[in-house]
Amino acid sequence: MATVKTLEKITRRSLPDWLTLLKNKGPQHKKEQEVWLQVKYHLSASLARLIVRHFQQQYAASGTAALNRLFSGDKRFLRPVHDKLLSQIKNWPGLSIRINSSYISLCNSRQFATLRPTKNGLVLSLKKCPRTALKEKTLLRKVDQLHGTVYYQIVLLEEADITADLLRALRLCYKAEGKS
Repeated sequence: MATVKTLEKITRRSLPDWLTLLKNKGPQHKKEQEVWLQVKYHLSASLARLIVRHFQQQYAASGTAALNRLFSGDKRFLRPVHDKLLSQIKNWPGLSIRINSSYISLCNSRQFATLRPTKNGLVLSLKKCPRTALKEKTLLRKVDQLHGTVYYQIVLLEEADITADLLRALRLCYKAEGKS
């Protein structure tokens, strides 16, 4: 099993050196980073995972650069909505937040919701949505054309849209996926 202590002895580079290299020259996504380190630098899978895990904790956990890209230009006004929503849910046990190239994935044991910044608002898509939990917002029922699954969308435009009802519905979706 690879450890930070043995990393420099094995690779002749310290963890900060690997993190800087990954930040400056590596790919953006976790799996691509692991493969890149294995192929380009001939690292074992465990060493690559170790480096990427530390990289994710240091750089991607906050996701500042990725978030800045998602909320750039005419979507900038949605960043406070995102920040308020995540500040309300970030301490849920087992919650995993993944920043992708065009959306943010919210997972418990599985993905239960996504956030997609658009010109028209921050689109919150819920896999399972208890309709009774949301009284004030309009739910759009959608069907995924590829998989045929039903999901529900809510468009958030301002921080005031983050209501107790919305958080309750999100929590129910989070719990439902945690049981699967």
